[in-house]
Formats: sequence, structure tokens, C-alpha cells
Amino acid sequence: MTNKKNKKVVKPAEPKFFGFKVVVKEDGKLVSATSAGLKVHYITDKFVYPRRWGGPLTVFNTLGRAMMFKEEKMSDTNPDNIKVYKCEYIPTIVEHVWRYRGGEMKTRRVSELPEMTMVAKAIKLMKKVA
Repeated sequence: MTNKKNKKVVKPAEPKFFGFKVVVKEDGKLVSATSAGLKVHYITDKFVYPRRWGGPLTVFNTLGRAMMFKEEKMSDTNPDNIKVYKCEYIPTIVEHVWRYRGGEMKTRRVSELPEMTMVAKAIKLMKKVA
């Protein structure tokens, strides 16, 4: 698209995708809630990408689903250390996610992930909501 007055090319804005990320506070750092051996370290207001041999990243598309995950799946973690952030994410299309379990890398089909889970190639935490 061009602006007729100064003839500069103006790119249309990229669509933004928003969701909710469950993270755990460990040693003062925010880390992924479920990647035992390949934890992704998150910081606010900066896009974070999967670690090598990990990913894609996951995010819930509703706050309600993120809270359900926090309550159901994180029962063995101190609840004061579990945080839910509103986030912006860059979606990706894949069939499997990588998981590190029991000292080895395994894959899991995206269709087997909890309901309303979205896959992302990058996530930016924006604001703590729970």
C-alpha cells in the first residue's frame, strides 16, 4: 500500500493473537509450567522462543481454561508459585509438540493437548492476571 503524498510503502499491521500462559515462579524466575527438563524462561514484555529441541510453546485461548489447568494439573506445585499471565503470541501450525520426560525427548500430538490449547512459536507475557 502506498501513501500518495510521499509515496512511501505502508505495510498493513500484523494481526495480534492473545491468550493466557501458565508459568511457575522458581528462584525468582518465571518458567514453563510443564517442561521438566527443558524449561523455557519467560520475562515480561519480550517475545520468548522455544529452547533447542523443544517446542512449540503452548498457550490457552481463554482465562477460564488457563485457570482450570492451574487447578487440575498443578496440584503438586505450591499455588503461590503458579502465575497466569495474559500474553501475546505468534501462532504456528504443527502436528506434534516436543516434551522432555524421564530423561528423554518424546513427542505428543497437538490434538492430545488440553482443550483450548494453542501452539505458538513465540510468547510475550504482558500482565499477570492470576
